[in-house]
Amino acid sequence: MSPRVDTTIFGIDSIQALELALVYSGSVLTSSREFVSGHLRLWDEPARNMFEVVLPLSLHSLQSALKQLSAGIERLERRKHVPTVWMAGMKTSLRNIAAELRRRRT
Repeated sequence: MSPRVDTTIFGIDSIQALELALVYSGSVLTSSREFVSGHLRLWDEPARNMFEVVLPLSLHSLQSALKQLSAGIERLERRKHVPTVWMAGMKTSLRNIAAELRRRRT
């Protein structure tokens, strides 16, 4: 089992602190031994990819999101099943990344 994580997250206001805490939680969770080994379960199903965890991703996850999207498109092209939960997670992740890129551009 992964070691317990107890970290204080600060932001300029409560909204930023919450966002940073959620991004940090997603990072810690998806890099845990349980997730990597396939033993992390959500709603009695194994979490197979980071999008099933449904936590915000940091901007450095853009490359990973694009790889996941590419894999999903390949599955669709081969007429293989792609879970709707995964598609919703991809849509949300890409929307969040696009918003972050727009904020950084201005």
